[in-house]
Amino acid sequence: MSQFGVEEGLGAGDFWVIEDSFASAEVTVMVFKPLPLPEGFQAALTTWLNGQNAVKKITLANREGDVILGIAHK
Repeated sequence: MSQFGVEEGLGAGDFWVIEDSFASAEVTVMVFKPLPLPEGFQAALTTWLNGQNAVKKITLANREGDVILGIAHK
């Protein structure tokens, strides 16, 4: 994801992969940039997700916690 910006959890970056629990099959990414998402961002996440065995879903949320996008494993 680094090709799409800077990961930083306090809001000064572009996004943050929330590492609260890798025991679940879902990963949450907090997006700090305003919409629309960068071109190719969703495709890159989908490609990565489809190559995973343990992670089944990625949820993108804004800083208020509203879901922007959900991507499920195919």
